[in-house]
Order: sequence, then C-alpha cells, then structure tokens
Amino acid sequence: MFAVADTDISSEEIRLLATAFNSHQPIAIIDRSGIIIKANDAFGDLTGYALRELAGRNIRMLRSEKHSDHFYKELWLGLKDEGFWEGEMWNKTRNGDVPHHVNITAVRDDHDRFTHYVAFYEDLTVTYEQQHYLERKAQEESSLSILMALSLDSVSMHEYLGQSQARIMHHHNWQWRFLALYQPTSIGLKPQIQHGGCANNPCIKIPMTLELCQKVIDQGSPQILPMNPEEQTHCLIEQDHVAYAVPLQHAGQPSVLLLYLPERVLGTTENRTFIHRIVHVLGMGINKRLTEQALIEARDKAEKASQAKSNLLSSVSHELRTPLNAILGFTQLLQDEPMESHQKESVSEIHIAGRHLLAMVNDILDLARIESGRVRLNTEVISVAQELESSLAMVQPLAEKKNLQLDVDLTANPDQEILADRVRLRQVMFNLLSNAIKYNHQSGHVSICLKPADKGFVRIQVVDSGVGIPEEKQQDLFQAFNRLGAESTNVEGTGIGLALCKRLAEMMHGQIGYKPNPEGGSIFWIDLPDNRKNPENDEKGHRFNILCVDDDPIHLQLLENALLSRDDIRLFTENNASYAVDLAQKHPLDLILLNTDMPDLSGLEVIEILQASPQTATIPIVAIAVDTQPETVNQHLQAGFAEYFTKPLSMDKLLLIIEQLQMEQENLIAVSSS
Repeated sequence: MFAVADTDISSEEIRLLATAFNSHQPIAIIDRSGIIIKANDAFGDLTGYALRELAGRNIRMLRSEKHSDHFYKELWLGLKDEGFWEGEMWNKTRNGDVPHHVNITAVRDDHDRFTHYVAFYEDLTVTYEQQHYLERKAQEESSLSILMALSLDSVSMHEYLGQSQARIMHHHNWQWRFLALYQPTSIGLKPQIQHGGCANNPCIKIPMTLELCQKVIDQGSPQILPMNPEEQTHCLIEQDHVAYAVPLQHAGQPSVLLLYLPERVLGTTENRTFIHRIVHVLGMGINKRLTEQALIEARDKAEKASQAKSNLLSSVSHELRTPLNAILGFTQLLQDEPMESHQKESVSEIHIAGRHLLAMVNDILDLARIESGRVRLNTEVISVAQELESSLAMVQPLAEKKNLQLDVDLTANPDQEILADRVRLRQVMFNLLSNAIKYNHQSGHVSICLKPADKGFVRIQVVDSGVGIPEEKQQDLFQAFNRLGAESTNVEGTGIGLALCKRLAEMMHGQIGYKPNPEGGSIFWIDLPDNRKNPENDEKGHRFNILCVDDDPIHLQLLENALLSRDDIRLFTENNASYAVDLAQKHPLDLILLNTDMPDLSGLEVIEILQASPQTATIPIVAIAVDTQPETVNQHLQAGFAEYFTKPLSMDKLLLIIEQLQMEQENLIAVSSS
C-alpha cells in the first residue's frame, strides 16, 4: 500500500500514518528537501504514477508550467515560515495538467522544528469543468444578447453582418468564411444576401451548395456538408470548413441560411445548439433589414407613382385651362350677340359645360397640389358669422333655382371665432353647401348651425333635407373620384369635392365627417380649432387624442358612440391607411387603433413606417384584427404593437388600455412639472 523511502521513521509513526492512508483522499508526505517519503494509492491514482515511481522523487516532478517560479517560491517560503499552506494549484500528472486543491501542513519534532510536510490533495477537474461550462454558457448568452441588440439596431446590412462576425470572433474565436440567405424562386434557389470571402465569387461548389439548401428546405432540418476538397477545386475555405445550412422563414416563404464554418466548432451537440441559436438571431436581423429595404423600395415606388400622378394631373389640367378659357370667353361674347332662342340655349349649354369642366380642372389641380405637399395655409383668426354669411352669398343663386330655404343658426355663440385658412375654409363650405343644394329636393331647405364639439374645437354643421346617402355607401365618402349615386342622378359633379374637403380640414388641424339626418337627408360637419382658450380644458389637462384606422364604418361608428361621453378623449377616424400615416405625422396622437387588414397597407407595413419616423415612433399602437392564430398574434406583438385585440372589440379592454396610458401620461406631466 505504501511507498516508503529509505529514511528514519519510528514504527509507531508508520502505524498511525497507515491508518490515515486508508482514506480515499490523496495524501503525500515529503521531507524538508521536497523528497516524497510516503504516498497512498489515492495519490498514485490522482497523479497517474505508480507508487514505486513516486517514492524518493522530488515533488517538483509534479510542477506545472501554468505557475511561475515566483508562485512556487512564495509557497515554500510560506511553509518554512508558517508551517502551513492551502490553495488551488495545477499539477503536472502523467495525463497532463490537472487542477487540485492542496492543503500542506508541517510536522514538528520535539524541538519544534519542521521535519516533514503532509500534503492533502483534492481533484478539482469536475469543479473546473462545471465552472468553465457555466462561464461558457454565460458568454454564449451574452453574445446572443449582443447579437440580438445588433439585429434590432438601425445599421446597414453589411455593417450588421460585419459587426456580428467581429463579436463572434472576439468572444468565441471563430467566424464564418461565407454567409448567404437562399430563397426558392420560379427559376431555382437565388441568394437574397451574401457576405464573406466567397460573396459574388462563383465556383464549381455552388451546385453542391444549392443541392444542400434544397435538401434543408425539403426536410426542414439543419444539415452539415463536409467540403471534401478535390485537388482541382482546392481552396482555403475547404481545408477545414463545412457547409452548415439552417431552415428559416423570410417574407412568409421558406428559405435557408448557409454558412461556411470551421469544422471544429460543430464538433459537439452543445456547440451545434449554440450555433443554431446564433443562426436564428442572424436570420432575424437579416430578415428585418431585407423587409425594411423592401418597405423603403415600396414606399419610394409609391411616392414616385404618386408624384407622377400628381405631375400628370397638374400638367393635363394646365393644358386644359388654355382652351377652356377660350371656350368660356367666346361663349360669353356669343351670349351678347343677337341669336335665335334655340341658338342661345345651345350657347348657354356650352358655357355651362365649360364652367363645369373648369371647376373639375381646378379641383384636380388642388388635389394634386395637396397630395404633392405644395399647398401652404395661412392660418388666421376668422369670425364664423362673417364667413358663413359670405359662403351663403356664394350659393344663394343656386338655392334660388331650386326654391330652397337657407338658414343660419349661430345662437350657440354669435361671436364665435376659429383658427383656419380663410380661402380654404370658404372652399370647404362652398363644397358642402353646393352639395347640399344640388342633391336636395325642390323647395327643400339647408341650414348651417354651430354644435358642441370636442373641447378646443368648433363644429359647423350643414344640414339638408335631400336624398341622403345609403348606409352601404357611406364608407366610400371622402374618396377621390368616387361619385356616390351618380348612376341614379343627372346632377353634375367630379367626385373630388369631398376628398378635397377632407384633406383641407386635416391641414387646418381639424376633421370632417358625415351622419344621416334623422328627419331625412344628410348632415356634414367640420371641426376646426377654437380661437378662445378654454379654462375648463386647462383644468382637465392634456386631452387624449386617439386615431382609429379602419375601413369598417360600423366599427368606426361603434367607437364614436362608445367614446362620445368622454370629454377627455378626442377620436380621429380614417378609412385609408396611407392617409392615416400622414395624419399621424402631422397631429399629436396618444394612441392609434389599427385594423391590421387594411386594403392599401397591412398592419405590419404601417407600424414599420410609423416606427421609422421620430414623430410617430413612440405612439402606442393597438392591433385590431380577426386572425386569432398564436403565430400571427406573436408576429404583431414582436413587431411593436402594444396590444393585439380581436374583433368584436371588447370596449372594456380598450377603455382599460386608455386609462393606463392616461395615467402614465399624467405621471410624466407631474414629473416634468416638479
């Protein structure tokens, strides 16, 4: 059991040591010179040496190069001075350097002199492995967090992949030599993005790579393909790399992210799991940038198309004005000439048609200017009474032709003033009044009145006794070139007037709307800013502005009715997502309720646009949808929606969200005030 060197030691000491050596803990006894006197079987197992190889050898045989000379010098000085040393150290065993916990105690003689040292060893290999495992896991999680942050950052694709690659190299000592995202097309797999040494550098390995990617798409699981270099195709990447392909989703379609990686990093299941997670984070960052790029391209394309349309309308309209001026001018001259009655009627019809065409050209020009952003308003304080009198004077001749009664009711506030552009307000009122007259019955009536509106706004209502608008067509109001009921009436019109009114009302920081007249006919209203400061509103603080974007008029009406009694809330509604985006960027909003299935833009496209603008990036957006699939819900929440509500909308949940946001707003105001 023991290896005992040729030295003086009593039989009693040997007996006591033998008892201690029966333990499983590795023990060695050395003399003052460092010679191993005794060692037990456990010590032999620990070091990998036979006991006969240890006996009489100097303990320096276990010295590891992991420690410096200074370390060992301090250890022996401590033993000689204190007679005790304890700590962790590396020892060179037959199987290599191994970490041990060592406790060394000096043995004293009758004269209190150190004669021997007893060393107790404990193998720390498992502890070190566990510690290394935890450190590695912590580093992996840290790296994934950094890569996730980079994925969400606003850097370009090339910069994103370069920074990600540098982070991985710095923390894990490996990098990809080539990265590509492949997606199936009608003509085969095509790369959506490439990065690394082989980017845009075709070689005969590409068919093999594409075959691997197609296999990944078909099977839906990661695949590893050794490069197996051939003499005639040998390259640096093939020396020690493999092709690693992982299935992903891009733009709702199956795709494959391919990386050429060092073969060593895929050697264990744990490494493959970590790399698989890295690939998915990279895939998310790549998808985000490709989607953003597609949105930018789509936006640019839409803007160019809109600009081209506006330019075309403007150009054609201008070209039409010249011959129209001639037609109108000469028909006026002809009307003063002596003619037969049937000739006068013909000339009159030409003149009326010319004026109608000129009005259409002017409306088209106005709409083109507004949509291209070339209209500038001159906001001023306007007396409602004076402006309405002027508007009525303009339409009085039209009303007399149909024997209509025109009334103005300003009893609510005869001295009411508003903030608006005088010319554009007159244009809006002329459109609303002329429509009320044109689509009215003979001997009917049209009235203008002031009604209560949201705090800080004045509502002007135009009420008529005309034919009204069918419920199924009300959602199409305020859409350009959409004449409701044109097929059943001979009234002239362009289908542009109400669209112009809506744009102009919004530009004057107001809104316009419609509701049926309970007594028959229509009620059109426009809300414009009140010039008077409202003390009651100041006491209540900031009003909560909500924009609801939905093409369902029933849902919009439901919201209006639900929030009608809330004086602290102002509701904007819009049935066109593109116009809603423009409205959100021009008006301060506290909440957006967005139907995710709008015809012109999806909910994900809208939130991408809003988050890209500093003016709208912080506005909470609640999705309203019919799709209840968990993956759809998660997709929208991850995109940035604050909540995801399904139809029919729960008003209790909506009001709870509004109250929470109002409380947060009040807290911020209180903090700012203090």
